[in-house]
Amino acid sequence: SPTMVLLSKPLHKSQLAPAALGLGGFLLILKLYRTQAARAGFARSTPIVTKKGVKTKLDLTFFKKLFNIIRILVPKILCKQTVYMFLIAVSLLCRTYADVWMITTSTRIEASIIDRDRDGFKTGVLGYILCTPAISLVNAMLKFSLAELKVLFRDSLTRHLYNEYFKNMTFYKLGNMDNRIANADQLLTQDVDKFCDALVELYANVTKPLVDLALYIWRLGSALGFKSPSGLVGYLIISGIALTYMRAPMGRLTAKEQQLEGEFRYVNSRLIANAEEVAFYKGEDKEKITSLSSFDTLIQHLRTTIKFRFSVGFVDNIVAKYLATVVGWYTVSRPFFSKNGVNPNKTKSELMQDYYNSGRMMFKMAEALGRLALAGREATRLA
Repeated sequence: SPTMVLLSKPLHKSQLAPAALGLGGFLLILKLYRTQAARAGFARSTPIVTKKGVKTKLDLTFFKKLFNIIRILVPKILCKQTVYMFLIAVSLLCRTYADVWMITTSTRIEASIIDRDRDGFKTGVLGYILCTPAISLVNAMLKFSLAELKVLFRDSLTRHLYNEYFKNMTFYKLGNMDNRIANADQLLTQDVDKFCDALVELYANVTKPLVDLALYIWRLGSALGFKSPSGLVGYLIISGIALTYMRAPMGRLTAKEQQLEGEFRYVNSRLIANAEEVAFYKGEDKEKITSLSSFDTLIQHLRTTIKFRFSVGFVDNIVAKYLATVVGWYTVSRPFFSKNGVNPNKTKSELMQDYYNSGRMMFKMAEALGRLALAGREATRLA
């Protein structure tokens, strides 16, 4: 094979430095990844637990809690939230069909350019221009519906929490009689906003890929046979499981980050609330040390998170992008190299058009599987 031929050739002196640099960089990234995971004490097989003992594992308990919260976010079957969820689903379906239409239309236009077909080129471009307002409307409607659904979720959850917060003097008990929740201001504001944002993203990242996979597998199976998309799907599923295993510490990192952000915010709010006593007893130096100590802990954790994302991103790009492209080339090329795969009576232009259609659909299918993997990461953050 060409790969074995390349490996059997001795490296030229000019190639030794890049090869050594690439190998050294890979070993450095691997060492950095293992060091950061070991330093944080991330055990893949154990549930993710914060300092306060809150589990963030994706198990039955998580889905029960999520279901209880969704009952608050969506109080009735027929309400604004369900209308926008249905509108998002319809927009995603229309967007998938629009993507398929744009792939076939752009390929037809490119084929007319290669064939020097002026009439076909003009007809294709005119049809493309006339359909762009509808496609743009679908994209704008999808973004609008996602933003509006997030606002509706935040409105419902915030009102429910404030009803509980002001019931039976709970706001007073939290600050003066119970120290289990020290950062209620962050929980009621920033955390609610992030939770609703993550929940809406999870809904979109699950609905759209499922529609894309069903449509693209059907179209590719009809054109090239179902062996072609199944090969790429198999590779992406295996690589997705491996990458998900590598990203397992991200849930713990996110939970810890939110906890440290809340502690840092609580230190500052406590200083504001007790500014008169601190000034009277001249305790500004002590408060400064306390505030900077909390800030330093947060910064150290953020740097650990950045290094971990860097190491995972390095492997993620190789496995999910570059190697997936190679597998995609192989799966698309099999019917063209096979005698019984593609109609041999087709012209070179028609074969090129079939190849580009199949390749772009394969790429969209890979994107859909990638979004499903992203949905798993979003679910971990949501936990």
